[in-house]
Amino acid sequence: MVDTHGNSTKYDIHSTYRLNNGQHIPRLGLGTWRAPAGVVEHVVKHALLNGYIHIDTAKDYGNQNEVGQGIKDAIKESNGKIKRENIFITSKLWNTHHVPIRARQQIDNILNELQLDYIDCLLIHWPSSWQWNEGQKMALDVEDRKIDTSHSRIDTWRVLEDAVHQGKVRTIGVSNFTTEQVDEILESCTIRPAINQCESHPYFNNIPLQKDMEQRGICFTAYSPLGNTDGNVSESPMAEESIKSLANKYNKTPAQIIIRWHLQSNRIVIPKSSKPERATENSQVFDFSLNESEIEQINKLDKGARGRQNNPEFYGPGKKVFPTA
Repeated sequence: MVDTHGNSTKYDIHSTYRLNNGQHIPRLGLGTWRAPAGVVEHVVKHALLNGYIHIDTAKDYGNQNEVGQGIKDAIKESNGKIKRENIFITSKLWNTHHVPIRARQQIDNILNELQLDYIDCLLIHWPSSWQWNEGQKMALDVEDRKIDTSHSRIDTWRVLEDAVHQGKVRTIGVSNFTTEQVDEILESCTIRPAINQCESHPYFNNIPLQKDMEQRGICFTAYSPLGNTDGNVSESPMAEESIKSLANKYNKTPAQIIIRWHLQSNRIVIPKSSKPERATENSQVFDFSLNESEIEQINKLDKGARGRQNNPEFYGPGKKVFPTA
C-alpha cells in the first residue's frame, strides 16, 4: 500500500519524515496542550517508555517543567534503552516573546524548563507579536493583547537562526502561518523554515495550505488532529458515521482511523492525551492501512471549520499584524 504521495504506508512508531535541513521528525508524536499539572509528567514518561520518540510542547502550555521531568524520568527508568539523541522535542516561542532580546531569553528559559541542552525543533507559535506587560504576563486573556510593532517577523526569525548556529536548536519553523507569511520569511531567511504546524482534522483538513508548504519543501504538522470540540465528542469528526463505519471495518477506534488518515496524507500528527492508556491507543495505528477511496471519503468531510483561533482578532489570511522586514 502507498499513501496519497506514493510513499509506503508501512509506518511504525519510529517512522520519520526527512526535513529540508536533513533532520528527521517522527511522523507520530504526543501533544501536551492542556495536559494538566500533576498528569503530564506521567503521560510523557509513559509514552516514551512505550515507544514514542516525539514530544510536542510549548511555552504557553504552562507545563514544560513537567514535560522535561517526564523526559528525564523516562530516560533514567529505561536503563539505557532510551537516549536523549533518539527523542525529538518540539517547543514554541509565544507571542509576547517575539522581541529579539526577549526571544533570546525565552529560548534559554525553554531549555531550562525542559532540562535540555538543545531543542530538536523550535517554532514561532503564531505570526502575531503582542506587547509584554509584567502585570498581564503572556497576555493569554483577549483583553490584554496589544500588537507590538517594534520589530518584524524577520527580526524574530533571525534569533531562531542564531539559536541554530549556537547549537541550542537544531530545526526551526513556524506555526499557524499563512502561505503569505511563510513567503515573507523565505524572502529574507538564511535558514529556511522546516515545519509549519497548523490545525488540521477531518472538519478542517487544511489541505490547500499543506500543498503550498510541500511546494516550498516545508513539512506540515497537524495539531488538534482529532477535531476542536473541547471534549464534546458528539460534535467531533469521531462521531461521523463514515468514520465509525471504518472503525468497525478495521476493528479500530474512530480516533485511530483519523490518525491513520493523517499519516497516509503525509502529515506529521501529534494527538494530545492526558491519559496514558489513550496515548498508547493513539500509537496503535501501524497494523492497517486505509485505501485511496477511504482517504478521499474522509477528505470530503471538510467543512472549513477552523476550531482553534487563539488570537482571532490579530490573525487572518493577508492581515499584516505588524510591519514586515
